[in-house]
This record gives sequence, structure tokens and C-alpha cells, in this order.
Amino acid sequence: MRSSKARAFTLGAIGTAGIAMLAWSTIDPGPASAQLTTAPPPPLGPATYRSSQQEIGVGIITLLVKGKTNEIITTTNQSLKDAGHGNIKVSLMSLRVNKPMRVATLYTNRQNEYYVKIPMNIGLNVDIPSSSDRQIYIPLDIDVHCENWFTRQGKIRVWGQPGPASIEGGNIIEDILTVKRFVDDQVRSNFPTLTGFAAPLFDQRLCATIGVDPGDPPDYRFGFIAFDPPGRIIPATMVGSTAQVTFEKLKRLQARDRGGNPLYYPTENIMLEVHANHQSRQSATLTMNEGQEVNLTFPAFSVPTAGYDKLVVLANINQQPNAQPQDSAFDAWPRTANFGPGTHTLTITKVYSVPPRPPLNKPSWIRVPAYELTYSVRYTAPPILTVDPAVVR
Repeated sequence: MRSSKARAFTLGAIGTAGIAMLAWSTIDPGPASAQLTTAPPPPLGPATYRSSQQEIGVGIITLLVKGKTNEIITTTNQSLKDAGHGNIKVSLMSLRVNKPMRVATLYTNRQNEYYVKIPMNIGLNVDIPSSSDRQIYIPLDIDVHCENWFTRQGKIRVWGQPGPASIEGGNIIEDILTVKRFVDDQVRSNFPTLTGFAAPLFDQRLCATIGVDPGDPPDYRFGFIAFDPPGRIIPATMVGSTAQVTFEKLKRLQARDRGGNPLYYPTENIMLEVHANHQSRQSATLTMNEGQEVNLTFPAFSVPTAGYDKLVVLANINQQPNAQPQDSAFDAWPRTANFGPGTHTLTITKVYSVPPRPPLNKPSWIRVPAYELTYSVRYTAPPILTVDPAVVR
């Protein structure tokens, strides 16, 4: 049997195989989880498809993932051979496609939208001489968006986000010799950190909607993603109804922990970021003490409402100089309520923790009102066209 040193070196050499499905450029996978769950704003769109004339088969996306994975595995095995480790082989064992679904993003600090998620699971086999094979299973979500759908210039974009890898394999002999955990730990420690990726733009057609027909189980590769061109739906930017949103003033409230200490600082330097549907603006740095109120000088937002079923007003308070902590809040006004005309106050909270007390073994998170943002909405309905019956022939 090879020495532990040799075994560790050999297992370390397989690390690059774990990125077989990550051959495209890496991206930021998204915001980190908050310490205390914050409800995300509701998605603004896009609507689901109305016609299946423009579609992308789930099978096509699956073949792209499989082809790129095999390509990188081939390169990895050649690299192992060139380094004198040709007896180690990495292979694609399985690629399972689960039911595609139309879901919404869950951001708390920006507007959300619908997209299509294709959950996959990639299985890699690592053939290790003088030891049992190991199997590495990697969940992979393929997310298909109609990016910038509200501009009438939407494009289909494909993003991928892998989950934590799991390692299986081994045998009873390894258990008896107490080396199974060592081998597993070596594979796990030498496996690279998996990050998200962006696929090349492979469909140049414009989109304004997106939806999915998942197909029938168990083989979801026969499902498809469908989208409509901008001309098939009412564009969100057409002339017609609008909501004018004016941000008027911001007040810092007294926000204290249980010991009476200010959260986060007695004097805060903040940047206010406001959104009204897909329009946004940022303030200059504001220096504020508790009880202080400032008048805002943002120009009024003129938000088109044609094609939308709601107006989402969102605000972020970013502590300077690094925008952390960041605290967010939103209001959502439905079309059925004329998008909420009138003057409103949006309360933005801060969060602090309380150490655990028996029998609890986890800290408690307390939310405290910290800022009040006053804004107004004025809704202008679309013009009503009338016809004089006397001139109708």
C-alpha cells in the first residue's frame, strides 16, 4: 500500500476534476444570507410565455452541460497522465435532470423577477488505485433568465450555481483499517470551492416573457423553455398610465439595544438607495443622529405602469464607507389599488442579537425600527378613448 504522503498527493491531483461543470466564467452567486430572515419584495415580472413558437429545449441545455463536463474531464485526465498519475481516472458517471420550474429570485435589497430553474445532479467517479473508487455528487441549478425583459431588449441568459459536493464510496476493508475517513477527507479537502458560472449567450432572439413546460416524468429533458418577443405583449415602457413617486424626507429614529446603546453608531454616515420598480437613485453621504430628519432632493420618479400589476417601492440604508451593514425595506402597491396613491411612511429596521439563555442554545435576533422614509405616489390613469357615434359609418 502506498504511503499516506503519496496517497494525499495523488488525491490532491484530482481536484480540478471537480470543476468540470464550471468551465464558463465565474460570477457573483448572489447576496449572502441575512442573520435574520427578511421577506423579499414580490417579483415585478416577466409574465409567463403566451406562445411556444420561441423555445429552448431542456435537452439542449443538458447536452451543453454534459459536453462541457466531458471536455474538461478529458483535459483533467490528460493532465494527470502528463504528471505521472495516469492510473487515476475521473469520469462522468451520471447527469440527472430534475423537474424544471418557474420561480422568483429572493433578493431583499433589489427588485425580484421570475426565471426558470433546471435542477441537475452531476455524478463523477474517481478511480483510485489501491483503494475503492469515490463518487462525487454535485447538485447544479441552471437558471435561465430573460435579462432586462422590461426594456424591450431582453436577452436569454443562462447562469449556473452548484451546491455542496457529497462524497460516497469506500469498503469494509477500509473501515477495518480506519483509512476510509482519511481517504474521504483527502478527496474533500482537495476538492475546489465551487462558484457560479455564466454560459455564453447562445440565443440571440429578444424576449419579454419566460416560462417553462417541464415535460413528463421521469425524463424532463423533453421539456422546454418558451419566451415571447417584445411585440407579443404590452410593453412596460409604452406611453400610458404612470405612477409618479416622490421621496420626500428621511428620519432617523431612536434605535437601542436592551442595554440602551445606540444601533449601530451614535452618529451615522449613510447612503440612501431608493427604487421604484426598475428606476433607482442614490443619495450623497448623509450624516445623521437619532431624531434628525433631512429633506430629500431626488427628482420625482415617473414610473410606467402599463404591463405591471404592482408598484414596488424599495429602500436600502447603507452604512458608509463600505455599505455594511445594509438594512432594507419595501412596500408593494397593487394595480387594483391604483398603485397606492397618497403619502406613505416606509419603516426601515435594524437587527441586533441577544446571547442565548438556557434552554436555548442559539442567539436571538431582535428587529428595531431605525429609519422612516416618507414618500408619495400620484397615479395617472391611461387616457380613455371615445368615439362619436355620429361619425361612425
